[in-house]
Amino acid sequence: MRNSLSPRSDFACEIGDPQNQVLIADHGQVASAICSLLANEFPMLSFVVEDDPSRVIRLLRDCPPRWHRLIVDVDRYGQATNDILAAVLLLELQPVTCLVCGAPDPAASAAYQRMGFLAYIPKRAPAEPFARALSAALNGERSFLEASTGEGTSLTRRQLAVLGLTRDGHRVERIALELRMPVVRVRSLLDSAIAALNASSAINAVARAIELGLLRPEASR
Repeated sequence: MRNSLSPRSDFACEIGDPQNQVLIADHGQVASAICSLLANEFPMLSFVVEDDPSRVIRLLRDCPPRWHRLIVDVDRYGQATNDILAAVLLLELQPVTCLVCGAPDPAASAAYQRMGFLAYIPKRAPAEPFARALSAALNGERSFLEASTGEGTSLTRRQLAVLGLTRDGHRVERIALELRMPVVRVRSLLDSAIAALNASSAINAVARAIELGLLRPEASR
C-alpha cells in the first residue's frame, strides 16, 4: 500500500513491512492531514494510523522489524501517553520517533532531546514549517523546539490586558465583560499570547509574562 492510511489490523505483522511504513498515533483527522503533507514527497512509504493507545503499543511490540518512523501526538492520550513512550523507550525506538505537540514546551523539548528522540514539533506552527519539520524527521534529521529565553518577546496592549485579568483569576467570560469585547476575541488574544510566549497554557503564559517583566506579579492598586 502506498501513500494511504492503512486500516487497523489485529496483527501488526499483517499490515506489511514496517520498515517501509510510518506509524501515526494521533486523531484520525490530524493523521490524515499529516499523511497528505508527506505522501507526495515519500512515495515509497505508506502510513498506518492508530488512535487507540493500547493498539499503538501492540503495533510497536508485535513485529520485530523496526518501523521506518513513528509519529506520536504527546497531547492526545493523557496518562496513556506515558505508556506509549515507555514502550518506545523499552524497545529503543527513540531514534525513529517524532513527537508532535499542541503548545510547545521548551523544557519538554530539551528532555526529549536528551532521551534520544528524533524530533519534537509543535502543531501550532504554520502548515509549511510544520511540513518541513516532519519531512526532515522522515529523512532522519533531528528537529527540536529551541529553548527560548524570551528576549525580544513583545505583546500587544490587548494581550497584556487579557493576561492581567487571567492572572487576577478571571475566566474568559468575565474578561470579555471587563474589556467589552466578544468572548471569541478574548480567546483569540489569549491563544496568541500563549503562542508568542511559547507557553503551554494560559497560566503558564502569565508566569512567562511576569518572568520576562511584561506583566506585574499582581494587579496595580
